Amino acid sequence: MARPFLSDAAPSRLGGWEPTGAATGVGSLPNCAVSTALAALGYAPELPYVPHLPAATPDDGMLAQLAPDAPSAAAWTELPGYLAEHPSPAGWLKSQAVGPLTLAFTDGRDPADPAALAATIDRCAAWAEAEAHRVAATGLRGMLWWDEPCLGLPDLNDALADPAVGSAYDAFLDNTRALGWDAVGIHVCSAPPWRWLVERSPEVLSVDAWRYPIHSVEAALSARVFLASGGIVAWGLVPTTDRLPSLDDLTERFAELAFCLDLSPADLLRRSLLTPSCGLATLYPIDAVARLATLTDLVA
Repeated sequence: MARPFLSDAAPSRLGGWEPTGAATGVGSLPNCAVSTALAALGYAPELPYVPHLPAATPDDGMLAQLAPDAPSAAAWTELPGYLAEHPSPAGWLKSQAVGPLTLAFTDGRDPADPAALAATIDRCAAWAEAEAHRVAATGLRGMLWWDEPCLGLPDLNDALADPAVGSAYDAFLDNTRALGWDAVGIHVCSAPPWRWLVERSPEVLSVDAWRYPIHSVEAALSARVFLASGGIVAWGLVPTTDRLPSLDDLTERFAELAFCLDLSPADLLRRSLLTPSCGLATLYPIDAVARLATLTDLVA
């Protein structure tokens, strides 16, 4: 029998909000029109997010959005009006952007090089400051996830083992909060380095739980410590490249996660968000909506 959730667990780092399986998206959608993209947010009512639409404009690409003088995401042209008509009961709005380690790596630079990391941190911070002003204007609390898909690659092992990189990232997350963000998350859609992620102490960790379930004692212990200390995990249960699993398949996968963490599914759900495993821009719009709808159905 799974142990009950720790009786002395800290309050949720999201201002006490227990998401209890609320659905949200990771970032991108495949729509060319902002209006149809925002309609898909109806499947993420508790945690709406700023969708990036690379099919609508190349400026919404994962790397392009952090280019100097890049415009704000296309969705911002209609998002404030949508949020006014569809208020979030939890009072949060999520945004996301590529993180500094992945940005350095994709630029062909060594993420462990202090100058390279400092340069990408500055680019990320400049974008985060501008986006924080846009979110603040909606009257909602801002949650920013840094997208770090490269963290699970062997090429970054040396960087993650360098204490200076960890310290620089900690300072980067603290500065993100200082720029006006109420909560900060890290998204990893490769094999998540659980211990390193938990040591960074974000409010939210977002992982691909379909391709990379918890299979090690270190991962299980790290995740349990994170949850007990008030952290929230966004489990990427719905794959974006494989077939759409059935609700029974997804329920079984979530139960497996709970078992590995020695928790009941109900207790794990309290501290969980449910998401696709990554952005949805590579799918047809109808398939993207189906994946978001499945998450909503999972906890209905």
